[in-house]
Amino acid sequence: TLTYAYIDQVNTIFGPGNGQHDSAANPANIEGHSHLVNAQYVFMPELTATAYSYLLDLDNLAITPTGAQGALSSQTNGLRLNGAIQGFSYALEYARQSDYDSNPQELDSDYYLAELGYTLKGVALKAGYEVLGGDEGPGNRAFQTPLAT
Repeated sequence: TLTYAYIDQVNTIFGPGNGQHDSAANPANIEGHSHLVNAQYVFMPELTATAYSYLLDLDNLAITPTGAQGALSSQTNGLRLNGAIQGFSYALEYARQSDYDSNPQELDSDYYLAELGYTLKGVALKAGYEVLGGDEGPGNRAFQTPLAT
């Protein structure tokens, strides 16, 4: 399955525009030209692979209310492997994120996920380990999720 999405505006929970909470750090509407590509292939029930590339061009979004706009624009490329075998499930994921478009910030960060689960009689138990990392360079930002709430 191949999925593509183009986003030119995101309506956030901070609306309406010009409200008391509207600022460059939490605008009512985020403007930009973002491209999201997701390709998934099921090799067998025990293995599904998903590759993705998310190019977020967020023109009017800033880290702080008075910060530089566009500072959360990012390029994220990743791969996720998941599946299930006789009641056991797993997921492994890695992504690399860098600054994109006119982002004035240095962004060079990694994301890791490892998850194991077991389902018995309709009850699922899972344990996981997730890291949203950041590079050690001066001024580098941690892994960003600017559209998350």
